[in-house]
Amino acid sequence: MRYDAFSKPRQRRYRKRSDPASFPQVQVILHREEELAVFDFLTRPDMHLTQKEASQVKKIAHDLLATLKAEKLVLDWRKKQQSQASVRLCIDEMIAALPERYPNAVRAAKSETIYQHVYDAYSGEGRSVYAEGQEWKQGDEGG
Repeated sequence: MRYDAFSKPRQRRYRKRSDPASFPQVQVILHREEELAVFDFLTRPDMHLTQKEASQVKKIAHDLLATLKAEKLVLDWRKKQQSQASVRLCIDEMIAALPERYPNAVRAAKSETIYQHVYDAYSGEGRSVYAEGQEWKQGDEGG
């Protein structure tokens, strides 16, 4: 009985502190570090997103990486101009789905930043800077 009486007030205090409305920015949890990196590229500097917009950007980051890894980042993609153009087009199409809060100039800058990040982070031999020495497989969604 003593334990119950002690734990209930602590639980109430914890709920008050962890209330999402009390945080100044929306907390978004992404499954993998690489998704978080893309999300950061899309939201920084602070875009003052609503929770709905942040969820939309989170989904775009996830879908973008899933599509690139499953379809576009083929062997030696950085050496072939057509493969590079395909990756760039995929990024541009996903960036077009960003919330209206993003002006066209910002969208273009975000697209270029993400393309450069993908170019630097994914070598095309099934390796990425996020794999920590392990190869990712095409279609690997992880989680």
